[in-house]
Amino acid sequence: MNSNEISLEEKILKSINKFNMLPQNAAVVVGVSGGSDSMALLYFLLHFSKIKNLKIIAAHVNHSLRGSESDRDENFVRDFCKDNDVELKVLKVDVAKKAKEMKMGLEECGRLIRYEFFEELASPNNAKIALAHTLSDNIETIILNLTRGSGIHGLCGILPARDNIIRPLMLLEKSEILAYCKANKIKYVEDSSNKDREYSRNKIRLDVVPVLKEINPSLGKAFLKVSSLLQSDDDYLNKIAREKLNDIKIEKGQYFLKELKKLDLAIKSRCIKLAVLEANKNINLDFSHVNLILALIEQGSGTVTLPDKIYVKVEKETLKIFLKEKPVKDWRIQLNSLNNNLTGQARKFIIRVVCKSEYDDLLKQDKTLLNRAVDYEKIPPNSVLRNRRPGDVLKLSKRGITKSLKKFFNEEKVSIEKRSELSMIADKNNILWLEEFGACEPLKINNNTKQVLIINIGRN
Repeated sequence: MNSNEISLEEKILKSINKFNMLPQNAAVVVGVSGGSDSMALLYFLLHFSKIKNLKIIAAHVNHSLRGSESDRDENFVRDFCKDNDVELKVLKVDVAKKAKEMKMGLEECGRLIRYEFFEELASPNNAKIALAHTLSDNIETIILNLTRGSGIHGLCGILPARDNIIRPLMLLEKSEILAYCKANKIKYVEDSSNKDREYSRNKIRLDVVPVLKEINPSLGKAFLKVSSLLQSDDDYLNKIAREKLNDIKIEKGQYFLKELKKLDLAIKSRCIKLAVLEANKNINLDFSHVNLILALIEQGSGTVTLPDKIYVKVEKETLKIFLKEKPVKDWRIQLNSLNNNLTGQARKFIIRVVCKSEYDDLLKQDKTLLNRAVDYEKIPPNSVLRNRRPGDVLKLSKRGITKSLKKFFNEEKVSIEKRSELSMIADKNNILWLEEFGACEPLKINNNTKQVLIINIGRN
């Protein structure tokens, strides 16, 4: 290698060491598009893995946006990984279709899909996620955020390391990457969409950055310095905001409104953002959303619905922030065993069957059994204990009327954040028992009941 190559690899190692990116024996999921940046990163890590004993997993996402060219990129990455004995995982997805379904822009949707895929691969191995962002990408991101009216956080640009995500190439400009590829005969593919000025980032890279570099040829270093200084300020303000948020927290998702109002606007805005991110860390929150919540706080009452089903409510001097529909996984437990501890979605169910006389004695001591017991012999075969499903209906014993579970929850004023937590016994068609409300008509206990199934619920 010549001195330039050594200098470039030293820059990469400097980033890795400064931010402690790659500990010994680490597993690394490398995002590989097939372009010059990602191929240079993969090439470097394959050689560096011999020193650190890294487990390399290449990950490629075919966005299906460029027809045969997208497939060409996928095949190129496949061939490289096969020739170099690299484990490869590929996700092919119709991003245009997904973006339409999710009502998102193509770039935003593609980014979300990529990060979810990388995280899915990284989680089982507790792996790092290595991405090929460079100093040039940082310039584009800061300018793009600036034009959109971003605050300090957006002007911090791309962080070299965050959680399990690392960016070893962050001290390098695009020109250096291309020189590295040429010197080491690293092949790569060109994405024709990178020249399409309909994309905002391309317009900035092709038209804006060259003009700024005429003013300051060391633009990358200048932007890195600015983003580093702003990052320090942002970290400090967020630290104060988190401390204040903890002080005014009542319980998860609930905060004292009076104390929140007293805070300085800079801290108050950050408290709001942190509170929303606690409800959903993946929400794409912007300044307009924070302003809506600030107005709600000053108003002293009302509600606001944010993207990703975040629900914000101010009532009784309390700010509440929660998901309208919690993203819980469907779970079900077959009721085919007795006197056993059953588990479903972080909850523990202790199921036991007693005779009617024993139940009556227990009921005298604990009236809550009324809502935790059903007629055992009336439970239909293949009934399950499960959580809520769309279209659920029920018939409560005191009413004799069948209605949708959603309507019932509305009538009973069950909070939106609690609805997905409640468990139920159900057969193929109907709910037969509902947590906190008791048995529906089919499983109601009466004088003819001989055996009673009792359900006790706890947390794992």
